[in-house]
Amino acid sequence: MLLLRLLAGYAAGLLVSAYFPHIGLPLLVAGFATTGLAFFVLPIDRAKPIFLLAALFFAGALQYQFQTTPPENDQHICRSADSGNLLLEGTVIQHQTRPNHGAVLLIETCAAGRHAPLAPTYGRVQVTVETDSTPLRPGDQVRLQTVLRRPQRFETPGEFDTPRHLAWRNIFVTGFIRDSRDIVRFTAIADAPFSLTLQRFRQQVGAHIDAHIDRQTAPLLRALATGERGSIEPDQRALLARGGIAHLFAISGLHLGLVAGLLYFLSLTLYRYSPHLLQFSPPKRLLPLLLLPVLAAYLVFTGSALSTWRALLLLSLLALAGLTRRRTTGPGLLVAAAGLVLFFDPLALFEASFQLSFAGAAGIVAVWPRWLQLSRRLPRLATPPLSIAVASAAATLATLPFVLFHFHLLAPAGLLLNLVAVPVVSLIAVPATLAGTVILPWLPQTATFFLTIAGFCLDRLLALTTITLALPGLGGTLQFLSPVALLIIGLLSWVLLFSAWSWPRRAATILAGTLLLTGFHFAPPWPDRLRVAALSVGQGDATLLQTAGGKSYLIDGGGLYNANFDTGERLVAPALGRLGIRHLDAILLTHPHPDHTNGLVYILQHFPTKEFWSPLPASALPAPLQSVLAQRQIPIRIFPAGWSQPDPFNPEIALFVAQNQSSANNASLVTYARNGNDGVLLTGDLEQDGINALCLALPPGPVTLIKIPHHGSRKSLPGPLLTRLRPLQAFVSVGRNNRYGQPHPLVLAELQSARIPLHRTDLNGSLLFTSNQHGWTTQTWRYGLFR
Repeated sequence: MLLLRLLAGYAAGLLVSAYFPHIGLPLLVAGFATTGLAFFVLPIDRAKPIFLLAALFFAGALQYQFQTTPPENDQHICRSADSGNLLLEGTVIQHQTRPNHGAVLLIETCAAGRHAPLAPTYGRVQVTVETDSTPLRPGDQVRLQTVLRRPQRFETPGEFDTPRHLAWRNIFVTGFIRDSRDIVRFTAIADAPFSLTLQRFRQQVGAHIDAHIDRQTAPLLRALATGERGSIEPDQRALLARGGIAHLFAISGLHLGLVAGLLYFLSLTLYRYSPHLLQFSPPKRLLPLLLLPVLAAYLVFTGSALSTWRALLLLSLLALAGLTRRRTTGPGLLVAAAGLVLFFDPLALFEASFQLSFAGAAGIVAVWPRWLQLSRRLPRLATPPLSIAVASAAATLATLPFVLFHFHLLAPAGLLLNLVAVPVVSLIAVPATLAGTVILPWLPQTATFFLTIAGFCLDRLLALTTITLALPGLGGTLQFLSPVALLIIGLLSWVLLFSAWSWPRRAATILAGTLLLTGFHFAPPWPDRLRVAALSVGQGDATLLQTAGGKSYLIDGGGLYNANFDTGERLVAPALGRLGIRHLDAILLTHPHPDHTNGLVYILQHFPTKEFWSPLPASALPAPLQSVLAQRQIPIRIFPAGWSQPDPFNPEIALFVAQNQSSANNASLVTYARNGNDGVLLTGDLEQDGINALCLALPPGPVTLIKIPHHGSRKSLPGPLLTRLRPLQAFVSVGRNNRYGQPHPLVLAELQSARIPLHRTDLNGSLLFTSNQHGWTTQTWRYGLFR
């Protein structure tokens, strides 16, 4: 299909530009102009599709750079980022609640400055509100004081790309406010646009649900009614995800299809009462086109999710095809809809909602013709439940690689739960919610009755989900997989759903792929190499050590003081998966400070770990660590002062603890690993006393790579170590623009004096050092790759 090839070329340009953004605009413009001109000028018809494909490739690459580059206009609000406290004035265009009484505001700015009078400006700002004491409405004009920041990546493998996600929403700066009472509210816009009016009504519906529906069910009902899922508690969100039914609470094609079907049925009844309309056009040809504006309003009201856009585009294309009497196919419609979305919204390609929506729809479209042929031989009563099962299985299989890539989740319970959840939600909960939403302005008590019915159904569904997940083998697991494993799973899904091969050939391919995946899972990672990966986790430490013997050790897990950001969940676990780590031979805790311990709880919960190594007894560990170690029954090994070898038969790793140290930093567990002529020394947060103790008991081998202790603090000058050990390279784990000013200028001066190059996670992102026994190869993580 030519359209599919052209779409693939355009998408390939977007992907290449995402991973290699420094190709340069002049080269991309020249490539686009050359291939585009060749398409129109060359007389050879066979070559034209190739040049058209190349032109679309360059167009996609250009689009990515245009969409992710902040505006250069001096009046755009992003020009005020990182310039201290600012006064902002603007209009609230979106208000989203968050668990724990927080909120996120989207503000269209009109003025900004340090002092009045404020200078005119424009552009969107996303403001996080820690405590939403006085909720604002869309359309409110506000003034607030905040510090604007440009969103930045940690530059860690597997990390969610927040700057690109915000750029997709046309947001290039963010702010933070403690309490919404610090926001001054002016008079709301009198003549608010229709979209803001819908947003106000959306907020009114949400507030009514919160006031009249059970606290546990209200967030789910709010998601069904308004598309706002921000108030769903993390535990409840995890329950739905593990049950494989989270997709039912995101406004999608299913909900839009239900609304379209209901409107069509009601309109058809009225249409048939008009002889003039029947003579003018058959209802199947005209009615779908007339309903599109109403469906577009519903899309805006529910938050304009990508999956809903996909459904509206498909319905629009079907309506136009019916009006013009053109025959269409399911695959053709999907490709056309995807092309339209990416043409107007290129960054949507990288959004999980786009990938899941189109992959799920493609899976259903692929199997449905075969299922229709088979279903004709089945009893009529068996057809509806089996149809739901087939559609659910096809969508689950098609989206499996994307679910594992974005959410790392395997949810087998979904195949069973969707047999009940889809009919309950689509036939009872959604219609009742829609009825309550529509009549709320006129009949609030009746609306509450309908919403209560929907809430009761959702409450029972939650109870059923909890029971189902307790059954053996249905609990759901988190799988942090490497790119190779994800690629194999994706190919297996494609063979099952989309290939035209015979079943014997499919079965042989699936068997071979399964064996390859199993072998890859159990193969030791990177044998005969010593690898050190310093993960960029902000102001903290998390280091992966892989020895030449194939053993994997995680040293610390990072940790921020923001309770809403778990470095273990958001950074360390995805990074381990992308680096091919399936289990850990040991987790090492250097010392019990939050910037080293907080991320370890999540890792211990979700990665098989043989042992936990620490300089402290179990009773001295932080309570969360004690709890998870006891729950997972992970043995704890405590190491005495001086040098120790954890495995006497494997001298490639040694541990050191300074003797009689009063502070936790100076008692840090130091790790040394060797591979031939190369050795690495990981020093924890040693301060001067600990450094002096280490100088008196040097490592049992050469040190060619050293981690600068304590993030480069002025209390941990590494000069004595540098003089005694003479390393060739050094690295430091430190947060970008940290408040401690680390690494300290004195530390940098000592490194410069010793002529030792320093690699920094704040400037270079995650660092990967690989030893081949005769030197280190250094790579930094940038734009999705180690380079």
